[in-house]
Amino acid sequence: MDLMADVEWSLVWRTVGVVFSSLLASLVVIAVIALLSPKIKIFDRIMLKAKITGTAGGPDPDSPVGKTGAVEPAPPVEDDEDLSALVGKTGTAGVLRPSGKAVIDGHTYIVEADNEFVEAGSSVAVIRVRGNRIIVRKQ
Repeated sequence: MDLMADVEWSLVWRTVGVVFSSLLASLVVIAVIALLSPKIKIFDRIMLKAKITGTAGGPDPDSPVGKTGAVEPAPPVEDDEDLSALVGKTGTAGVLRPSGKAVIDGHTYIVEADNEFVEAGSSVAVIRVRGNRIIVRKQ
């Protein structure tokens, strides 16, 4: 009976060795494919080649946070209102998270806060206008 136990243990250890070596070989093959797949032509059809930068609205080109993925500014507003005259003016904001409404010179505008949330009733100043985007900063 002792001879049978030795035979069974040798089979178990051989099986365990085969399983672990198979797992190790699989991990090595996966790592090699992951590292070399951008250079192998067969994977060109399934790999994304375009570089994704910014967000759906795009980063603000003048913001220090958004310098990495510069996007063309929005085209200027085509109606008779010139929003660039608002630069430097102050007003009272509603809740800006990061966009919302602010009253500037008695008119209500939709504005965007410059990289921060602004609570309702806070005083804000227009720091720049890009197309129809009015960017404000809390004072």
